[in-house]
Amino acid sequence: MCEIWREAPRPIVRPARAAVSRDWEGKVRRILFLCTGNCVRSQMAEALLNHRAAGRFEAFSAGSNPAGFVHGMTLQALAELNVPTRRLRSKSWDEFRGRELDAVITLCHYARDEQCPYWPAPPGRALPVRAHWGFEDPSTAQVFGVEEHLEEFRKTRDAIRERIERLAIAPDEVLDDDQAFARLIHAIAADAPNP
Repeated sequence: MCEIWREAPRPIVRPARAAVSRDWEGKVRRILFLCTGNCVRSQMAEALLNHRAAGRFEAFSAGSNPAGFVHGMTLQALAELNVPTRRLRSKSWDEFRGRELDAVITLCHYARDEQCPYWPAPPGRALPVRAHWGFEDPSTAQVFGVEEHLEEFRKTRDAIRERIERLAIAPDEVLDDDQAFARLIHAIAADAPNP
């Protein structure tokens, strides 16, 4: 379960607008990112993808045992990149039962090993792609001091951001083809640290 660090103040940053592809007319891919507590890694992935590729992707996050808050250092690490965080909240994966999704991606080994709920296929499409992009939980890093702890959150944010960027720059023909999209998700998984 995620822990909150009360030493780190939540910065006040005006969210920047995400760049939207003006000429995109293909499928909007819906991705659910899962972690156990839904307070760090999955929140980062949701915010980063929605910020970077709005209009081409719609990202969500949830947890099997939601912490009930988004970690303050998660919010701070995202704010440093001017990624909007106002709509982030810790939520249960039960909220997404029955929702049409194109991919369900776990980001922690606990969520990977749990029995995930069933998500149906969008009409006329395949079942959601399932993959694991594992990252260590920065909230459990064995470091001392607020700045050192925040640096662990930055490292995790940047590692997730690299994978999100690969999604964001995917050619239209990859996003429009279910098999090509699945191959992309799994190729990114193969490059993830996967603890």
